[in-house]
Amino acid sequence: MLQAEKDAVEVELDKTIDDMLVMLGQSFNQVVRQAHLLYNGPPLTGDYDNNMDVCKGRMVPVGELQALRNAAQPSPAEEAEDED
Repeated sequence: MLQAEKDAVEVELDKTIDDMLVMLGQSFNQVVRQAHLLYNGPPLTGDYDNNMDVCKGRMVPVGELQALRNAAQPSPAEEAEDED
């Protein structure tokens, strides 16, 4: 009985995840359309990649974004040196 309940919860969780991914994709496309309209961007080509983001004027993988942001910020040791 416990296994059946676990299986039912896993099926529901998978459906919820799938629904969320669809909603996120739709929201992303909505933002792109609005930005295009509001800022007179280039013609929409559909070449958008949810796994990429813009950093320092170029497209970078989302996984590298935090590392790039961290590299742009001084470490606490560097900040302490600057205060001296």
